Amino acid sequence: MNQEKFKPIGGVEQLVVKGVVVSGAGNALMRLLEFGVSLLFLRWLSLFEFGAYRLSLAAYDFAASFFLAGVENVVVSDVSGALESDRKKAQNLFSVYFYFMVLVGLLLWALFFFAGRAATEWSGGGAAYLKIISFLFLLAPLETYFKLKFQIFLDFKWGAFYRVFRDVGRIIFVFIFFSLFSFGAKEAVWSLASAMGLPIIAALFGYRRPSLLVFPSFSEAKESLAALFFKHGKWALLDDFVNNIGQNLRPFIVKIFVGIEAVALISVAQNLVSYAISVFPIRDILTPIFPRFSEDARRLGAQINRAVKYSIAIYLLLGLAAAFGVPILVRVLFPKYLPSLPLFYVLLFGLPWLGFRSVALPVFYALKKQRVLFLLTVFRLLVITVLGILLIYFFGIWGAAFEMLLGGIIVTPAFARALRSILPEWKFSLGDLFVFDNQDKEFLLRTKKRLVAKALSFL
Repeated sequence: MNQEKFKPIGGVEQLVVKGVVVSGAGNALMRLLEFGVSLLFLRWLSLFEFGAYRLSLAAYDFAASFFLAGVENVVVSDVSGALESDRKKAQNLFSVYFYFMVLVGLLLWALFFFAGRAATEWSGGGAAYLKIISFLFLLAPLETYFKLKFQIFLDFKWGAFYRVFRDVGRIIFVFIFFSLFSFGAKEAVWSLASAMGLPIIAALFGYRRPSLLVFPSFSEAKESLAALFFKHGKWALLDDFVNNIGQNLRPFIVKIFVGIEAVALISVAQNLVSYAISVFPIRDILTPIFPRFSEDARRLGAQINRAVKYSIAIYLLLGLAAAFGVPILVRVLFPKYLPSLPLFYVLLFGLPWLGFRSVALPVFYALKKQRVLFLLTVFRLLVITVLGILLIYFFGIWGAAFEMLLGGIIVTPAFARALRSILPEWKFSLGDLFVFDNQDKEFLLRTKKRLVAKALSFL
């Protein structure tokens, strides 16, 4: 394997800009395509068929949790950090996780394939979708394999192309099945499986990067398994588990104290904010970059400060743009959800604090301090639970929105304090957000030139 094929570290700021622009554009286009698929399904499927389709996806999502996706950030961070200094260790970590996913995928495929056939015979066809869903478990390890490689090798264009090509393929297969068959829930699930395999084939033949797959010895595999699942990796799993509890707990609190309609409104407001910030995926970009110079504490601290300053500024700009653009979108496409707009505006005020946390999170992975991150997640769960019950009980649906806002504001200082404890060299103050020095001017000038050059190249 040629060591020169591995990407160098230099030009961090420009690398981040490239990643944000390419990944952000890909995310925006992907959201648009997902929206198109949803409209087609709502138009072509009956209520019963759409319900069956959603239940099939819920069954897949539940079973897919056994892939332990919480370890993915550990893999990206650890492999990115070790790639230059200890390539064999990086390959062992990557390979062990991939083989683990293949094993789990085969087990889940067998369970859904044979159980689906038995359930179909027993129920007279009501569980036929499980057999189709089973093939997703064979494709999922390959999809994750490429997704992780795109991140590790900083191939942002390939990552964006892969996601967009998958969703374009989804629309193509939907129309093919609609033209050839009587389109129903079964065809909707088949379109998902077909589209999932399409970019995998493209990547297998078109993606050229050094392979990270090896066959580690028993001792090497044991060491990698320990790092991924028993040492700092176990805290990432627990963090993912607790974080999911927090995300799923809020709707039930809202339902108990306010009602199901309130769950729909607050969920729409939250999703609108998520869509707005998806064009700036700073956390995904920094996760494979920070570990590459984690041993240089001063440089890492400087990069954190610069990323925090730009992240907060861009989140504020996105919030302003969303404040003007989202109401028009809702009025035209989803007028029945207009009552969610006031809640949406409340959530927008939390974007600056979210900007800071989006930069801070990858640092804990880069320094292998997932245990500290897990404790912060537990603290966040306690905050949102107590705040949620009190505010929603007294203020109804408005309490849910203010719980999200205040919860983010309360936990952000805890993130800053924890970050300073694991990286004592990091120094930051609120005044740093308003400093515009020569480095900022040079960086913005270089970025402007690159963006203009890229724009002209497309003309």
